[in-house]
Amino acid sequence: IVDRVEHGMYRYYLFSVPCEDCVLGISLCPISEGDPDLYVNKGANLLPTRDANDFRSNSVRGDFLQISSKDVVFSQKRTTIKGEYTIGIYGDSNCTYSLAVMTSSSTLLELSNGIPVRQEQQKNDIRYFVFYSWKKESINVKLGLNSGRVAIRANVIQDVREENVIERLPYNDLKSVWSS
Repeated sequence: IVDRVEHGMYRYYLFSVPCEDCVLGISLCPISEGDPDLYVNKGANLLPTRDANDFRSNSVRGDFLQISSKDVVFSQKRTTIKGEYTIGIYGDSNCTYSLAVMTSSSTLLELSNGIPVRQEQQKNDIRYFVFYSWKKESINVKLGLNSGRVAIRANVIQDVREENVIERLPYNDLKSVWSS
């Protein structure tokens, strides 16, 4: 989704998580100058705000939330991750942004062509992404790094139904066809 929020205003979206034990990933990336913030509530009836929310990320220049079934919110509310979520985007300033929402049974997040994704992670944490391409063409990956160091590794998997995908994950330079 590409949309716009004005300074001091909210934009809201509804998303349904169909699984009981999965990961919900929400990426918010500004396309123009500005700083959108991300707020999320479980349920379709309560709009999240800066002051009242179940989950939030208000980093400078984009946000990423990864919500898992193990988050404390679910035990406190005596519920599971499955269900409706209301996503609120607050404009700290006027901003055009892209919003990507995805679910996965692991931390394997799907990338889409031309849609930026913001990702934060801890030292020594490994995150896997998947990008589907049906054409035989070059793929460009652009990485903006705020701090720290990063290693990018990639593998080509022809048919995920026939190959052991777990064994093909590029977790080191020897297990990848390309690395940074």
